[in-house]
Amino acid sequence: MRAAFWNQPAVAARFAARRYGDDELSALGRARALAAAPELRAAAARLALSAAHAGFDLAAGLGRLRALLGKYLAYDDPTATRPLAERLLGEWAVSQVGHAYGWPYEDVARLHALWVAAVAQAGDGLLSAITIAGAAEPPSPYAQQYRQLARRGHDPFPLCSRVCPDGLCLYRYQMAALLGDAALDRAYHHGRAQAQRSPATAHAAWATELRHAGRDAAHLILEDDVAEAGRQRAAACFLVQKGDALPTSRRVRQREMKRGVNAALEEDSP
Repeated sequence: MRAAFWNQPAVAARFAARRYGDDELSALGRARALAAAPELRAAAARLALSAAHAGFDLAAGLGRLRALLGKYLAYDDPTATRPLAERLLGEWAVSQVGHAYGWPYEDVARLHALWVAAVAQAGDGLLSAITIAGAAEPPSPYAQQYRQLARRGHDPFPLCSRVCPDGLCLYRYQMAALLGDAALDRAYHHGRAQAQRSPATAHAAWATELRHAGRDAAHLILEDDVAEAGRQRAAACFLVQKGDALPTSRRVRQREMKRGVNAALEEDSP
């Protein structure tokens, strides 16, 4: 009976208002709604992954996320809405990648705490000041923890060691989620069809089309100012998984994966 009393919406609302205040409740509710927006979630996931790369300017990336948040904020939103939404988005981004990779809960919780600290530092302009001063910027504790967690124990696909020779696995599950993307699928298979129609120029056509498909996929999971090497590796990861998913023979899949890696890394195909 007592539990039922406290679960009544009107009673719960009055209790919450006394505990948090109406403005805080309004901000929290709005922040939760914002943190569920697909566009904002994609932007937060892109930022969290990009920040694991050496040399990435988190302050600039955070500025872009805040600009995007501004598109969703109403003029009368409480001032606490934006920072609450940022925190919820960061928590979601870190937890979803931790869940995908199967990282221990304690490690994911620590990674999130480091993310909160990194965002606070970037929001204060400290990272931008370091960049402007020209000093070498060491990897943040967040980036170090992320990369430590992302070390792979084996190669899940052929050519993983060639795509990511540093032993990390940064893009596997983000790219796996894009394998069914209609636009990327059209771009990928357009290159294959073009290669079959024009054997004499098959390599050039194939490489160009694959490179575009891989770069488009990388653009969806990484910020554009991530170093070129990182974006190339991400593109190659997508093309390896795309080739591996082809409903054809193992020999053909291996050939297509190799061509994809060559195209993404801009190396000559055999």
